[in-house]
Amino acid sequence: MEKIVPRRVAPPPQPLHKRLDRGSAAPTANDGVPLALPVSSTRLDRPVAAPVATAPVAAGATPNASGLLALLADVQATHGLESAVQQLCTRLVKWSGATRVVLGLATASGNAKVSAVSDAANLDRRSELMLAFEAALDETLAQKEFASWTSAGPDNAPIFRRLTRLASTDAIIGLPLRNREGNPVGAILLCGDSTWHTQLMRSTALELCQVPIASCLDLLRQTSGGKFKKLHAAWRTGVRQARSRLVLASAVLAGSVLLFPTPFKVKCDVTVEPVVRRYVATPFDGTLDKTFVEPGSIVMKGDVLAVMDERELQLELAGLEAELGASKKKRVAALATREAATSQLAALESAQLETKIEAINHRLQHLSIQCPMDGVVVSGDLRRTEGAPLSIGQTLFEIAPLDRMIAEIAVPQDEVQHVRLGMPVDLRFDAFPGQSWTGELVKVHPRAELRNQSTVFIAEVHLENPDNRLSPGMSGRAKIETNKRSVGWILFHRSANALAQRMGW
Repeated sequence: MEKIVPRRVAPPPQPLHKRLDRGSAAPTANDGVPLALPVSSTRLDRPVAAPVATAPVAAGATPNASGLLALLADVQATHGLESAVQQLCTRLVKWSGATRVVLGLATASGNAKVSAVSDAANLDRRSELMLAFEAALDETLAQKEFASWTSAGPDNAPIFRRLTRLASTDAIIGLPLRNREGNPVGAILLCGDSTWHTQLMRSTALELCQVPIASCLDLLRQTSGGKFKKLHAAWRTGVRQARSRLVLASAVLAGSVLLFPTPFKVKCDVTVEPVVRRYVATPFDGTLDKTFVEPGSIVMKGDVLAVMDERELQLELAGLEAELGASKKKRVAALATREAATSQLAALESAQLETKIEAINHRLQHLSIQCPMDGVVVSGDLRRTEGAPLSIGQTLFEIAPLDRMIAEIAVPQDEVQHVRLGMPVDLRFDAFPGQSWTGELVKVHPRAELRNQSTVFIAEVHLENPDNRLSPGMSGRAKIETNKRSVGWILFHRSANALAQRMGW
């Protein structure tokens, strides 16, 4: 495992390890390890102080660069993260001269959890002291640089006043640990007396150790955990890589699908209408006596659809016959008296009456209104008008044949530009779910119509109907298969056109 070498931090002041690398480096021992040097420094937020020789801050402890390198090397050589952090706390006590060192590692939620205490092998996380340590670690982790608190400080936060009392210490120094990317790794609390605090704060040891220790812990966390965690990390890396490949493959596949050409099908409403329509009208003025059919009735040629009332005709016929008898008698009397003019007028009157009688007899013979062709009654419900007077030429029934039908397809005006004669059409009607009819466009009306509050162009498809399954008025859906277009154009051209219209293009 490679060793972590402390790097230079931004001046002022220059870190100790930078000064050790300069030309005026400290003398070295025979084994090549730099000897400890007296250290003095100034802080940005403190007035310049006179150099103070770094005699051991505590017995046998001198915070210097060589000691820090040896400390980090031993920690990295320790197996297991728990043992490494415990070793780090123990060695930091000797290196810094503190009476107690507490280390907490950052969790995924951003808090710091106590991981090791220099003078405690077993941690009672429910104790009041441990809870106070964790609160202080959280506060330290939120700091941008190291900070210190003393038991006599008037501006101390309640957390640290309580901690100095519980830990029986005079001063606490908090070191936030962040890696070179600026991500939080953890925090360290150094506890000691006031003399130690004063000497350590005047040195550059704290600035010297922050980044190397943070990098060391970050590396230990990444490489620790045993085979299972390594396998888990490798699995997560593989999943991330596979996910990236899957996203890329999905994007390529989606792009290929969107560019794939396929026939564009125009969806339309369709209505069944007869090819030919025959209208049955009233043959003469009269009264409707009775009707025998209603819309939807299947009729054959010659079937009686309705009957006219003959009573008025019989009365009129009787009156005409009486007038004809009187006219004939008048002519006979005129002939007997040799009144030629009167005889001729009577003859003409008799001929006129005979013509009217003949017309009445013809009407009486055609009181029944018959069907002119085989088909179905499309319209004409006269059951409620029986006994009502009818005028000559009034439409009574509409008859249509059933052997052939026309499917009237309502093509939306924004899609009619893609429709041409001869294009195949697939038709499905609501009355026959799961069944379809096919045909070709034979006609497209040049004039638009308004149907169901939409402007459409009517296209026609002829359908054979030998089994009389289709009836006029049936509705459904039709799909007109037009030229090939890309899938992306088919999916988004309507939205693009609507957006263009809204933007005034």
